[in-house]
Amino acid sequence: MPEHDGRPDDRRPSNRDPFDRDPERHAGDGDAGDGDAGDGDAGDGNAGERRSEDEVFARKVADLGDRLARQRAAPRGPAADLGDGAGGDSARAAANRDAAAAGRGMAYGMRMATELVAAVAVGGAIGIGLDKWLRTWPWLFLLFFLLGFVAGVVNVVRAYGRLAAQIAAARRDGDASAHQ
Repeated sequence: MPEHDGRPDDRRPSNRDPFDRDPERHAGDGDAGDGDAGDGDAGDGNAGERRSEDEVFARKVADLGDRLARQRAAPRGPAADLGDGAGGDSARAAANRDAAAAGRGMAYGMRMATELVAAVAVGGAIGIGLDKWLRTWPWLFLLFFLLGFVAGVVNVVRAYGRLAAQIAAARRDGDASAHQ
């Protein structure tokens, strides 16, 4: 079997994108022999092949740029399917408010989880410090660990109560403005 000399031949992979839905765009990509398969002349065939590959690449880049521009221009989110019109704008505003509320809820939940973990960690650290100082291991650690846990749960319950009151007030204000 002869050694491969680096030149493309008929066994090379296709330039065509297997997922491309427009086969006519690749009509001139030239996968069927370029006349340089095995004649020993390395000069003329490679320049034409490189030029056609560059053209194919340029077309693919331009196509990708067009698709990206269309994607960026397309509306996003659940309200995008509602279309344009008087109802679409209010639906988009409602969807944006819902997304903002969901983001605030996630942030609030992360804050509460952090406060709970921090309270347990601080209680445990205080217990360890007192145990080492008073040489009472593990009793003060266990006591302050449990106190930290209780303090964390109390903080979460209080924060939930404040959040529930804020949501109820916002709903009352929204209902009052909707009825006027």
